[in-house]
Amino acid sequence: MTRTDRWVVAALLALAAALRLHALGATPLDADEAAHAWRALRLATAGDASLAGLTSPFAAAAQAVVFAFLGADEARARLPSVVCGLALVLAPVLAWPALGRARVLSLCALLACDPWLVGWSRQATGESAAALSAALVVLGLLRWRAAARTRADVGRLLALQAAAAAGFLVTTGPAAWGLLPPLALIAWRLRPWSTAAIQPGRLLATATVSALGCATVGLLAIPWASAVSASLTVALAGAAGPSALASFVAVPSATIVLAAVGLAGTPRRLAHAGAIAWGVLAAAASSHGLLALTLACAACAADGVGALVATRARGRARPALAAVLAIVVLAWQPPAPARLPEDRALRALAADVRETAVERGHAANEMPLVIVQDPPDAEVAWALRDVRSLEWAAVRPAARGAAPLLVAPADATGAPEAYERRVYGAGPHAVSLWVPRAR
Repeated sequence: MTRTDRWVVAALLALAAALRLHALGATPLDADEAAHAWRALRLATAGDASLAGLTSPFAAAAQAVVFAFLGADEARARLPSVVCGLALVLAPVLAWPALGRARVLSLCALLACDPWLVGWSRQATGESAAALSAALVVLGLLRWRAAARTRADVGRLLALQAAAAAGFLVTTGPAAWGLLPPLALIAWRLRPWSTAAIQPGRLLATATVSALGCATVGLLAIPWASAVSASLTVALAGAAGPSALASFVAVPSATIVLAAVGLAGTPRRLAHAGAIAWGVLAAAASSHGLLALTLACAACAADGVGALVATRARGRARPALAAVLAIVVLAWQPPAPARLPEDRALRALAADVRETAVERGHAANEMPLVIVQDPPDAEVAWALRDVRSLEWAAVRPAARGAAPLLVAPADATGAPEAYERRVYGAGPHAVSLWVPRAR
Protein backbone atom coordinates (compact mmCIF):
# COMPACT_ATOMS: atom_id res chain seq x y z
CA MET A 1 0.00 0.00 0.00
CA THR A 2 1.69 3.19 -1.19
CA ARG A 3 1.52 6.64 0.30
CA THR A 4 -0.81 7.73 -2.49
CA ASP A 5 -3.14 4.85 -1.69
CA ARG A 6 -3.25 5.91 1.95
CA TRP A 7 -4.19 9.44 0.93
CA VAL A 8 -6.95 8.12 -1.34
CA VAL A 9 -8.38 5.99 1.49
CA ALA A 10 -8.17 8.95 3.89
CA ALA A 11 -9.98 11.18 1.38
CA LEU A 12 -12.72 8.58 0.91
CA LEU A 13 -13.09 8.24 4.68
CA ALA A 14 -13.38 12.03 5.04
CA LEU A 15 -16.01 12.10 2.29
CA ALA A 16 -17.91 9.26 3.96
CA ALA A 17 -17.84 11.12 7.28
CA ALA A 18 -19.13 14.31 5.67
CA LEU A 19 -22.02 12.47 3.99
CA ARG A 20 -22.99 10.70 7.21
CA LEU A 21 -22.55 13.50 9.75
CA HIS A 22 -24.08 16.44 7.87
CA ALA A 23 -27.30 17.51 9.65
CA LEU A 24 -27.40 14.13 11.38
CA GLY A 25 -29.98 15.18 13.96
CA ALA A 26 -32.13 17.37 11.70
CA THR A 27 -34.68 14.64 10.93
CA PRO A 28 -36.89 13.21 13.70
CA LEU A 29 -36.53 9.53 14.52
CA ASP A 30 -38.96 7.26 12.71
CA ALA A 31 -40.89 4.47 14.43
CA ASP A 32 -38.12 1.84 14.18
CA GLU A 33 -35.43 4.28 15.32
CA ALA A 34 -37.53 5.56 18.21
CA ALA A 35 -38.36 2.01 19.34
CA HIS A 36 -34.66 1.34 19.92
CA ALA A 37 -33.62 4.79 21.10
CA TRP A 38 -36.38 5.14 23.69
CA ARG A 39 -35.65 1.73 25.19
CA ALA A 40 -31.93 2.45 25.11
CA LEU A 41 -32.57 5.67 27.02
CA ARG A 42 -34.63 3.82 29.63
CA LEU A 43 -31.83 1.29 29.96
CA ALA A 44 -29.23 4.03 30.39
CA THR A 45 -31.24 6.09 32.89
CA ALA A 46 -33.45 3.61 34.74
CA GLY A 47 -31.96 0.16 34.05
CA ASP A 48 -35.17 -0.90 32.30
CA ALA A 49 -34.61 -3.33 29.40
CA SER A 50 -38.09 -3.70 27.94
CA LEU A 51 -38.29 -6.08 24.98
CA ALA A 52 -41.31 -4.69 23.13
CA GLY A 53 -40.26 -3.39 19.73
CA LEU A 54 -36.58 -4.28 20.20
CA THR A 55 -35.10 -6.20 17.24
CA SER A 56 -31.46 -5.04 17.26
CA PRO A 57 -29.94 -5.62 20.69
CA PHE A 58 -26.58 -4.28 19.50
CA ALA A 59 -28.13 -0.97 18.38
CA ALA A 60 -29.98 -0.52 21.68
CA ALA A 61 -26.95 -1.43 23.80
CA ALA A 62 -24.62 0.86 21.85
CA GLN A 63 -27.12 3.71 22.10
CA ALA A 64 -27.47 3.14 25.84
CA VAL A 65 -23.70 3.56 26.27
CA VAL A 66 -23.73 6.75 24.18
CA PHE A 67 -26.70 8.16 26.11
CA ALA A 68 -25.09 7.35 29.46
CA PHE A 69 -21.98 9.38 28.64
CA LEU A 70 -23.10 12.00 26.09
CA GLY A 71 -26.82 12.50 26.65
CA ALA A 72 -29.72 11.70 24.33
CA ASP A 73 -30.86 13.37 21.15
CA GLU A 74 -31.44 12.39 17.51
CA ALA A 75 -27.81 12.82 16.44
CA ARG A 76 -26.44 10.81 19.36
CA ALA A 77 -29.01 8.06 18.77
CA ARG A 78 -27.61 7.68 15.24
CA LEU A 79 -23.96 7.93 16.25
CA PRO A 80 -23.36 4.13 16.57
CA SER A 81 -24.64 3.64 13.03
CA VAL A 82 -22.31 6.37 11.77
CA VAL A 83 -19.32 4.72 13.45
CA CYS A 84 -20.23 1.35 11.92
CA GLY A 85 -20.65 2.97 8.51
CA LEU A 86 -17.22 4.58 8.66
CA ALA A 87 -15.63 1.33 9.85
CA LEU A 88 -17.26 -0.41 6.88
CA VAL A 89 -15.50 1.98 4.49
CA LEU A 90 -12.13 1.01 5.98
CA ALA A 91 -12.83 -2.74 6.24
CA PRO A 92 -11.63 -3.68 2.71
CA VAL A 93 -8.16 -2.33 3.52
CA LEU A 94 -7.68 -5.32 5.86
CA ALA A 95 -7.81 -7.61 2.81
CA TRP A 96 -5.46 -5.56 0.61
CA PRO A 97 -3.12 -8.52 -0.20
CA ALA A 98 -6.04 -10.79 -1.07
CA LEU A 99 -8.12 -8.32 -3.09
CA GLY A 100 -5.54 -6.06 -4.69
CA ARG A 101 -5.31 -2.32 -5.10
CA ALA A 102 -8.05 -1.72 -7.67
CA ARG A 103 -10.65 -3.86 -5.89
CA VAL A 104 -9.95 -2.40 -2.45
CA LEU A 105 -10.06 1.24 -3.56
CA SER A 106 -13.15 0.69 -5.71
CA LEU A 107 -14.91 -1.08 -2.86
CA CYS A 108 -13.95 1.66 -0.37
CA ALA A 109 -15.36 4.29 -2.75
CA LEU A 110 -18.61 2.38 -3.27
CA LEU A 111 -19.09 1.75 0.45
CA ALA A 112 -18.37 5.42 1.18
CA CYS A 113 -20.77 6.87 -1.41
CA ASP A 114 -23.54 4.36 -2.02
CA PRO A 115 -26.75 6.26 -1.19
CA TRP A 116 -28.39 3.29 0.52
CA LEU A 117 -25.39 2.61 2.75
CA VAL A 118 -25.15 6.33 3.57
CA GLY A 119 -28.85 6.33 4.45
CA TRP A 120 -28.55 3.30 6.73
CA SER A 121 -25.53 4.88 8.43
CA ARG A 122 -27.76 7.86 9.26
CA GLN A 123 -30.50 5.76 10.88
CA ALA A 124 -30.62 4.61 14.48
CA THR A 125 -31.22 0.98 13.51
CA GLY A 126 -29.03 -2.06 12.90
CA GLU A 127 -28.48 -2.13 9.11
CA SER A 128 -25.15 -0.30 9.24
CA ALA A 129 -23.83 -2.67 11.91
CA ALA A 130 -25.10 -5.66 9.90
CA ALA A 131 -23.16 -4.50 6.83
CA LEU A 132 -19.99 -4.05 8.90
CA SER A 133 -20.25 -7.43 10.60
CA ALA A 134 -20.91 -9.19 7.26
CA ALA A 135 -17.82 -7.52 5.81
CA LEU A 136 -15.78 -8.65 8.82
CA VAL A 137 -16.97 -12.23 8.33
CA VAL A 138 -15.81 -12.23 4.68
CA LEU A 139 -12.51 -10.56 5.55
CA GLY A 140 -11.94 -13.06 8.34
CA LEU A 141 -12.52 -15.96 5.95
CA LEU A 142 -10.16 -14.50 3.33
CA ARG A 143 -7.41 -13.85 5.86
CA TRP A 144 -7.95 -17.26 7.49
CA ARG A 145 -7.41 -19.01 4.16
CA ALA A 146 -4.37 -16.90 3.24
CA ALA A 147 -2.65 -17.22 6.64
CA ALA A 148 -3.40 -20.91 7.11
CA ARG A 149 -1.22 -21.79 4.12
CA THR A 150 1.90 -20.59 5.92
CA ARG A 151 1.06 -20.54 9.66
CA ALA A 152 -1.66 -22.78 10.97
CA ASP A 153 -1.72 -21.08 14.40
CA VAL A 154 -2.42 -17.67 12.83
CA GLY A 155 -5.08 -19.28 10.66
CA ARG A 156 -6.87 -20.64 13.72
CA LEU A 157 -6.79 -17.22 15.36
CA LEU A 158 -8.33 -15.65 12.25
CA ALA A 159 -10.95 -18.41 12.25
CA LEU A 160 -12.01 -17.28 15.70
CA GLN A 161 -12.14 -13.70 14.37
CA ALA A 162 -14.54 -14.78 11.63
CA ALA A 163 -16.69 -16.62 14.19
CA ALA A 164 -16.76 -13.54 16.43
CA ALA A 165 -17.91 -11.42 13.48
CA ALA A 166 -20.68 -13.95 12.80
CA GLY A 167 -21.81 -13.63 16.41
CA PHE A 168 -21.81 -9.86 16.02
CA LEU A 169 -23.91 -10.19 12.86
CA VAL A 170 -26.85 -12.03 14.44
CA THR A 171 -27.29 -9.26 17.05
CA THR A 172 -27.69 -6.45 14.51
CA GLY A 173 -31.32 -6.93 13.56
CA PRO A 174 -33.61 -8.33 10.85
CA ALA A 175 -31.34 -7.37 7.92
CA ALA A 176 -28.68 -9.81 9.19
CA TRP A 177 -30.70 -12.90 8.35
CA GLY A 178 -30.74 -12.14 4.63
CA LEU A 179 -26.93 -12.01 4.68
CA LEU A 180 -26.37 -15.44 6.24
CA PRO A 181 -27.01 -17.64 3.14
CA PRO A 182 -24.52 -15.82 0.86
CA LEU A 183 -21.97 -15.72 3.69
CA ALA A 184 -22.36 -19.47 4.17
CA LEU A 185 -21.83 -19.97 0.43
CA ILE A 186 -18.68 -17.81 0.51
CA ALA A 187 -17.34 -19.85 3.42
CA TRP A 188 -18.02 -23.08 1.54
CA ARG A 189 -16.28 -21.84 -1.60
CA LEU A 190 -13.21 -20.61 0.27
CA ARG A 191 -13.00 -23.66 2.57
CA PRO A 192 -10.30 -22.16 4.80
CA TRP A 193 -10.67 -25.04 7.25
CA SER A 194 -9.12 -27.40 4.70
CA THR A 195 -5.65 -25.95 5.44
CA ALA A 196 -6.04 -25.03 9.12
CA ALA A 197 -8.57 -27.23 10.85
CA ILE A 198 -10.24 -25.93 14.01
CA GLN A 199 -12.73 -27.55 16.33
CA PRO A 200 -16.32 -26.51 15.50
CA GLY A 201 -17.06 -26.20 19.21
CA ARG A 202 -14.52 -23.40 19.53
CA LEU A 203 -16.08 -21.51 16.65
CA LEU A 204 -19.56 -21.89 18.14
CA ALA A 205 -18.40 -20.82 21.60
CA THR A 206 -16.60 -17.79 20.14
CA ALA A 207 -19.67 -16.78 18.14
CA THR A 208 -21.90 -17.12 21.21
CA VAL A 209 -19.60 -15.05 23.44
CA SER A 210 -19.30 -12.43 20.70
CA ALA A 211 -23.08 -12.27 20.32
CA LEU A 212 -23.47 -11.82 24.08
CA GLY A 213 -20.85 -9.07 24.19
CA CYS A 214 -22.12 -7.20 21.12
CA ALA A 215 -25.76 -7.49 22.14
CA THR A 216 -25.16 -6.09 25.62
CA VAL A 217 -21.93 -4.05 25.37
CA GLY A 218 -21.40 -5.10 28.96
CA LEU A 219 -25.00 -4.22 29.93
CA LEU A 220 -26.14 -7.72 30.79
CA ALA A 221 -29.66 -6.53 31.64
CA ILE A 222 -30.62 -6.83 27.96
CA PRO A 223 -32.41 -10.15 27.25
CA TRP A 224 -30.40 -10.48 24.05
CA ALA A 225 -31.42 -13.99 23.01
CA SER A 226 -35.12 -13.01 22.95
CA ALA A 227 -34.30 -9.87 20.97
CA VAL A 228 -32.32 -11.91 18.41
CA SER A 229 -35.29 -14.26 18.08
CA ALA A 230 -37.59 -11.27 17.61
CA SER A 231 -35.36 -9.95 14.82
CA LEU A 232 -35.69 -13.27 12.97
CA THR A 233 -39.48 -13.11 13.35
CA VAL A 234 -39.53 -9.58 11.94
CA ALA A 235 -37.29 -10.60 9.04
CA LEU A 236 -39.55 -13.52 8.12
CA ALA A 237 -42.70 -11.43 8.44
CA GLY A 238 -41.29 -8.29 6.78
CA ALA A 239 -43.32 -6.25 4.35
CA ALA A 240 -43.15 -7.59 0.80
CA GLY A 241 -40.86 -5.51 -1.26
CA PRO A 242 -41.75 -4.83 -4.91
CA SER A 243 -41.92 -1.18 -3.90
CA ALA A 244 -38.57 -1.54 -2.10
CA LEU A 245 -37.00 -3.01 -5.24
CA ALA A 246 -38.45 -0.20 -7.33
CA SER A 247 -37.05 2.42 -4.99
CA PHE A 248 -33.66 0.66 -5.03
CA VAL A 249 -33.47 0.89 -8.82
CA ALA A 250 -34.90 4.43 -8.86
CA VAL A 251 -32.16 5.89 -6.63
CA PRO A 252 -29.25 7.04 -8.84
CA SER A 253 -26.29 4.89 -7.84
CA ALA A 254 -22.93 4.10 -9.42
CA THR A 255 -23.08 0.78 -7.57
CA ILE A 256 -25.81 -0.57 -9.86
CA VAL A 257 -24.09 0.62 -13.05
CA LEU A 258 -20.69 -0.73 -12.04
CA ALA A 259 -22.26 -4.01 -10.91
CA ALA A 260 -23.57 -4.49 -14.46
CA VAL A 261 -20.08 -3.71 -15.79
CA GLY A 262 -18.58 -6.03 -13.21
CA LEU A 263 -20.69 -8.97 -14.35
CA ALA A 264 -19.15 -8.57 -17.79
CA GLY A 265 -15.58 -8.14 -16.57
CA THR A 266 -15.11 -10.58 -13.70
CA PRO A 267 -14.29 -14.27 -14.12
CA ARG A 268 -16.48 -14.93 -11.08
CA ARG A 269 -19.62 -13.66 -12.81
CA LEU A 270 -21.64 -16.76 -11.97
CA ALA A 271 -21.01 -16.40 -8.23
CA HIS A 272 -21.79 -12.68 -8.30
CA ALA A 273 -24.92 -13.24 -10.38
CA GLY A 274 -26.08 -15.77 -7.80
CA ALA A 275 -25.45 -13.34 -4.93
CA ILE A 276 -27.35 -10.56 -6.72
CA ALA A 277 -30.21 -12.94 -7.52
CA TRP A 278 -30.39 -13.88 -3.84
CA GLY A 279 -30.44 -10.18 -2.93
CA VAL A 280 -33.34 -9.60 -5.32
CA LEU A 281 -35.27 -12.49 -3.81
CA ALA A 282 -34.52 -11.31 -0.27
CA ALA A 283 -35.60 -7.76 -1.10
CA ALA A 284 -38.77 -9.03 -2.76
CA ALA A 285 -39.63 -11.07 0.33
CA SER A 286 -38.85 -8.35 2.86
CA SER A 287 -37.69 -4.76 2.80
CA HIS A 288 -34.86 -5.85 5.11
CA GLY A 289 -33.37 -7.80 2.20
CA LEU A 290 -32.26 -4.61 0.46
CA LEU A 291 -29.02 -4.70 2.43
CA ALA A 292 -28.09 -8.10 0.95
CA LEU A 293 -28.78 -6.76 -2.55
CA THR A 294 -26.76 -3.59 -1.99
CA LEU A 295 -23.70 -5.42 -0.67
CA ALA A 296 -23.89 -8.01 -3.47
CA CYS A 297 -23.92 -5.24 -6.09
CA ALA A 298 -20.99 -3.45 -4.40
CA ALA A 299 -18.90 -6.64 -4.25
CA CYS A 300 -19.64 -7.44 -7.90
CA ALA A 301 -18.81 -3.89 -8.99
CA ALA A 302 -15.49 -3.84 -7.13
CA ASP A 303 -14.48 -7.27 -8.42
CA GLY A 304 -15.37 -6.34 -11.98
CA VAL A 305 -13.50 -3.04 -11.79
CA GLY A 306 -10.43 -4.81 -10.43
CA ALA A 307 -10.52 -7.39 -13.22
CA LEU A 308 -11.02 -4.78 -15.95
CA VAL A 309 -8.26 -2.52 -14.65
CA ALA A 310 -5.85 -5.45 -14.36
CA THR A 311 -6.49 -6.99 -17.78
CA ARG A 312 -7.51 -4.17 -20.12
CA ALA A 313 -5.83 -1.01 -18.94
CA ARG A 314 -2.51 -1.94 -20.66
CA GLY A 315 -0.27 0.26 -18.59
CA ARG A 316 -2.98 2.83 -17.87
CA ALA A 317 -4.23 1.22 -14.68
CA ARG A 318 -3.86 4.34 -12.53
CA PRO A 319 -5.88 6.68 -14.83
CA ALA A 320 -8.52 3.98 -15.31
CA LEU A 321 -8.91 3.46 -11.56
CA ALA A 322 -8.97 7.23 -10.99
CA ALA A 323 -11.77 7.53 -13.56
CA VAL A 324 -13.80 4.83 -11.78
CA LEU A 325 -13.37 6.52 -8.39
CA ALA A 326 -14.39 9.88 -9.89
CA ILE A 327 -17.53 8.33 -11.39
CA VAL A 328 -18.51 6.80 -8.04
CA VAL A 329 -18.04 10.07 -6.15
CA LEU A 330 -19.52 12.47 -8.70
CA ALA A 331 -22.55 10.28 -9.48
CA TRP A 332 -23.68 10.27 -5.86
CA GLN A 333 -27.12 11.65 -5.15
CA PRO A 334 -29.04 11.33 -1.91
CA PRO A 335 -32.21 9.22 -1.95
CA ALA A 336 -35.53 10.94 -1.48
CA PRO A 337 -36.14 11.82 2.18
CA ALA A 338 -38.01 9.09 4.00
CA ARG A 339 -39.71 11.54 6.31
CA LEU A 340 -42.31 14.17 5.51
CA PRO A 341 -42.50 17.70 6.95
CA GLU A 342 -45.46 16.77 9.14
CA ASP A 343 -43.25 14.28 10.96
CA ARG A 344 -41.88 17.28 12.84
CA ALA A 345 -45.25 17.52 14.61
CA LEU A 346 -43.94 15.61 17.63
CA ARG A 347 -41.14 18.14 18.04
CA ALA A 348 -43.80 20.85 18.09
CA LEU A 349 -45.70 18.82 20.71
CA ALA A 350 -42.61 18.63 22.94
CA ALA A 351 -41.99 22.37 22.53
CA ASP A 352 -45.59 23.19 23.49
CA VAL A 353 -45.36 20.94 26.56
CA ARG A 354 -42.30 22.87 27.73
CA GLU A 355 -43.89 26.26 27.03
CA THR A 356 -47.12 25.31 28.80
CA ALA A 357 -45.19 24.09 31.83
CA VAL A 358 -43.35 27.42 32.10
CA GLU A 359 -46.60 29.38 31.67
CA ARG A 360 -48.16 27.41 34.55
CA GLY A 361 -45.23 28.10 36.89
CA HIS A 362 -43.37 24.80 36.51
CA ALA A 363 -39.88 24.07 35.27
CA ALA A 364 -39.85 23.26 31.56
CA ASN A 365 -39.76 19.50 32.16
CA GLU A 366 -41.51 19.25 35.54
CA MET A 367 -45.25 19.68 34.84
CA PRO A 368 -47.18 16.40 35.37
CA LEU A 369 -47.95 14.70 32.07
CA VAL A 370 -50.00 11.57 31.44
CA ILE A 371 -49.84 9.75 28.10
CA VAL A 372 -53.08 7.87 27.58
CA GLN A 373 -51.95 5.15 25.22
CA ASP A 374 -51.59 1.38 25.43
CA PRO A 375 -49.21 0.10 24.24
CA PRO A 376 -46.96 3.16 24.41
CA ASP A 377 -46.00 4.77 21.10
CA ALA A 378 -42.19 4.88 20.93
CA GLU A 379 -42.13 8.04 18.80
CA VAL A 380 -44.29 9.92 21.32
CA ALA A 381 -42.21 8.57 24.20
CA TRP A 382 -38.96 9.67 22.54
CA ALA A 383 -40.30 13.14 21.76
CA LEU A 384 -41.28 13.62 25.43
CA ARG A 385 -38.17 11.94 26.88
CA ASP A 386 -37.14 15.03 28.89
CA VAL A 387 -40.37 15.21 30.89
CA ARG A 388 -39.60 13.96 34.39
CA SER A 389 -43.15 13.76 35.79
CA LEU A 390 -44.34 11.41 33.05
CA GLU A 391 -46.88 8.62 33.50
CA TRP A 392 -48.44 6.10 31.12
CA ALA A 393 -52.05 4.99 31.43
CA ALA A 394 -54.33 2.73 29.41
CA VAL A 395 -57.33 4.97 30.23
CA ARG A 396 -57.64 8.61 31.20
CA PRO A 397 -56.96 8.92 34.93
CA ALA A 398 -59.57 10.28 37.30
CA ALA A 399 -59.18 13.89 38.41
CA ARG A 400 -56.79 14.29 41.32
CA GLY A 401 -54.93 17.31 42.64
CA ALA A 402 -53.41 19.58 40.02
CA ALA A 403 -54.72 18.72 36.56
CA PRO A 404 -51.92 17.19 34.45
CA LEU A 405 -51.32 17.61 30.76
CA LEU A 406 -52.80 14.75 28.75
CA VAL A 407 -51.48 13.27 25.52
CA ALA A 408 -53.66 10.80 23.63
CA PRO A 409 -54.27 9.60 20.06
CA ALA A 410 -56.23 12.20 18.10
CA ASP A 411 -59.12 9.77 17.55
CA ALA A 412 -59.48 8.97 21.28
CA THR A 413 -62.99 9.46 22.64
CA GLY A 414 -64.12 10.93 25.94
CA ALA A 415 -62.89 14.52 25.94
CA PRO A 416 -61.96 15.66 29.45
CA GLU A 417 -63.78 18.64 30.94
CA ALA A 418 -62.05 21.99 31.52
CA TYR A 419 -59.38 21.14 28.96
CA GLU A 420 -58.54 22.66 25.60
CA ARG A 421 -57.33 20.46 22.77
CA ARG A 422 -54.41 20.83 20.35
CA VAL A 423 -53.80 18.36 17.53
CA TYR A 424 -50.37 17.48 16.12
CA GLY A 425 -49.86 15.68 12.84
CA ALA A 426 -52.42 14.11 10.55
CA GLY A 427 -53.74 10.67 9.76
CA PRO A 428 -53.70 7.59 12.01
CA HIS A 429 -50.58 8.71 13.88
CA ALA A 430 -51.88 12.14 14.92
CA VAL A 431 -51.91 12.91 18.64
CA SER A 432 -53.77 15.37 20.82
CA LEU A 433 -52.46 17.46 23.69
CA TRP A 434 -55.12 18.32 26.28
CA VAL A 435 -54.14 21.40 28.27
CA PRO A 436 -56.03 22.40 31.46
CA ARG A 437 -57.75 25.75 30.97
CA ALA A 438 -56.16 28.51 32.99
CA ARG A 439 -58.24 29.60 35.96
